[in-house]
Parts: sequence; C-alpha cells; structure tokens
Amino acid sequence: LENIPDYRLRPVLRVFVKPLVQSCPPEHYETVLCPILGPLFSYLLQRLSGKWVVINQRGLLEAESGGPEENPESQEMLDEQLTRLLTRESIDLMSKEYNCLHKERKLPGEISSRQI
Repeated sequence: LENIPDYRLRPVLRVFVKPLVQSCPPEHYETVLCPILGPLFSYLLQRLSGKWVVINQRGLLEAESGGPEENPESQEMLDEQLTRLLTRESIDLMSKEYNCLHKERKLPGEISSRQI
C-alpha cells in the first residue's frame, strides 16, 4: 500500500473494500473483515496523519509569512486536495464498517433494523 499513490488508493477503497464491508455476511465479520480492516485502518491513520502534519505546517508557515504565496505550487494544492478526498473516503469506509458491525449487535430491549 505504501507504493500506491493517493489517487489510486481511493478507488481501491471505494471499489473493493467498501463493497466487501457492505456485502459481508455477519457470521464472517470476525474472520474476514477484522483481519483486513484492522491493519488497513491503522495504515490509513498513519498515512493520513503524516500528510495532514505536512499540510498544517505549510499553513502555519504561510500564516507566519503574512499570508499565502502569490503563486502557490499546483503540486502542493493537488496533494492537499487528494489528502482531503482520501480522508473523506477513509472516514466514509469507517462509518460503513461501524454501521455493518453494529447493526446486528444490539443492546437488550433495542430493536434491530431487521425487526422494523
């Protein structure tokens, strides 16, 4: 995954991982989803955290220098946009995973989505 650029990683999450989460039967969550998603989410957190540190430092340097550069480099803007999109895609995947894992587990007295 480290060698996959952000613009290629987003479709992997959207086209492969998200449908896997949504279509995985509940009885296979522990054996299929957990071994894949645990390391994937850890990796995404590490990757995105590093990228956001760089973006935030760049923003602080711009603020200290009196504002954004007259002519910001397009690669920096593209990197920031891709980081935003990958972050959004990752959060969407995490929320889908959370919803899938918790729709079958319910508290006593709680109505599941299948009973409605």
